[in-house]
Amino acid sequence: MVNVAEFQRQGVLSPELPSLPTTILKDWGYTLPQQTTGQQTQPSGTSTGTIVNLSGNFSGTYRNSATGQQGTIEFNIQQSANRLQGEVYIDDSDYGEFTGTISGNTVKITATVMSTYYQTQYVLTYSQSPKGDGIL
Repeated sequence: MVNVAEFQRQGVLSPELPSLPTTILKDWGYTLPQQTTGQQTQPSGTSTGTIVNLSGNFSGTYRNSATGQQGTIEFNIQQSANRLQGEVYIDDSDYGEFTGTISGNTVKITATVMSTYYQTQYVLTYSQSPKGDGIL
């Protein structure tokens, strides 16, 4: 495995790193998570209305509106009625656990994330309506 952060600290820029085959993840035995589609379920304790079932893995990209930084983000969501919990992975280096809720078509998540690169902890908040078959 190539530790890009360590090479960058040593002054080696990405174009100078050796090229990896396009099948490297498959060759190493990794598989990418598949996004699940939301299914309609009856909310507990009510006889009318529906909520979206977001249980599953959702991955995509993000853009930090303050810094412009972009990267990858993945949510592994477990849902019970309108309560959400799970894990979030950011740029394959930051990890956190979250809790949240879904009300109507609005998803609210608060995660505490540990950055292994910066050795610091930060809070991630998300509050939006699902779009298509994903939340991001």
